[in-house]
Amino acid sequence: MALSPHSYNLIDKDEGSFLARPSGTQLPPDTSPFGHELRIGLITHFDQHDDPTTLYADNVRLAQGLEELGYDSIWIAVRHFHAGWAGAPSVYSVLPAFAQATSKLTLATAVVPINADDPVRAAEDLATIDALSGGRLLIGLGKGVPSDSYKVFTSWREDREAVYLRDVEKLHWALAGGTVQGGTGHLWPADPSLSGRILHGTSTIANVIEAAERGDGVLLERFGGGDERSVQGRERFRQRQVETLRLYLRRYRERWGQSRTPLTAISRTAFPGTLEEAAKATEHWNRADIDLGRLDGNLTQEEKFLADNFAWGTPGQLVDDLLADPSLYLSDEVVLGLHPARLTVEETLAKAEILIQQVAPRLRSAWHERRPAALAQAYAGSEDLLTDKPRRDPVPVSV
Repeated sequence: MALSPHSYNLIDKDEGSFLARPSGTQLPPDTSPFGHELRIGLITHFDQHDDPTTLYADNVRLAQGLEELGYDSIWIAVRHFHAGWAGAPSVYSVLPAFAQATSKLTLATAVVPINADDPVRAAEDLATIDALSGGRLLIGLGKGVPSDSYKVFTSWREDREAVYLRDVEKLHWALAGGTVQGGTGHLWPADPSLSGRILHGTSTIANVIEAAERGDGVLLERFGGGDERSVQGRERFRQRQVETLRLYLRRYRERWGQSRTPLTAISRTAFPGTLEEAAKATEHWNRADIDLGRLDGNLTQEEKFLADNFAWGTPGQLVDDLLADPSLYLSDEVVLGLHPARLTVEETLAKAEILIQQVAPRLRSAWHERRPAALAQAYAGSEDLLTDKPRRDPVPVSV
């Protein structure tokens, strides 16, 4: 695969059926599209307003606008029950519209709560959409934002961790076109290529290790929990995340050597604008966080934003804040966002233009300069792990 600076192409579509060929993490580092340039994405929570008759069409316009601006990807925040005002409960209905309205933009999910779905049906839908989009999907999987209402789903089980790992394994099996035990049917369309474009959206160390062992990527959250969600805890959150990425990279190399390519992404809020503008745009979110006890109501507005890992300011101030985050240099993609600011599509695109034109170039430049040292620190003492490793046996799947 010929690589070009921040290429949009996740796969090479010039040679036969791309769904059957390895992609992404399945490839060795010299041919994988990941890890050569810092990819820049933008996340949408479908929270511009509450009118579903126009909300989805508005976000199609957003995707088209981001493609025109030169973003590598658009990420869809998936939430059931309109949690956090997020209005996209299903990627299977939204992604096809994005696929038809764009031609180059990577279409990513953050995240599909796979344990609320049937993973085999999910594989059928995702493979179909991947074919429709020309191989532009990047799938973040997760367990979903905790809710006491998930029990309404037929597939829901209380043991989220065990069910999640089982469902991820079954999803991979289905994408590979697995044959049903005791039957003659096999999954169609098969899309083993998409297995190289899967990330685990998690902060759980066990899941991070499982992702490395499986050969999948990881997507880390934008803010911390517990005492990390405080002004003083912000740096602890950043340090925890960079240590998580180091662990993932080392475990990945231990398992796979140079036969596969790790994939890492982080999510960060970056709001180009004044403190007053940001406060007005996020008033609904801050009020809800205080009512729920997630934020201290006695904090100043500036302290509230810092506790929420919400960066604001001029392009130069945003660059300085993002470059002070050590996780940036171990990430293959940074997913920027304006959330929880509530803006129109036009307002979002205006700020997205500032980010891609005035912030992204400086991030990419610093990433190139500092990434080698960051990787060397992550892999310190692992020189003996450079040889190719055999693929592990998957967890058996019964269907």
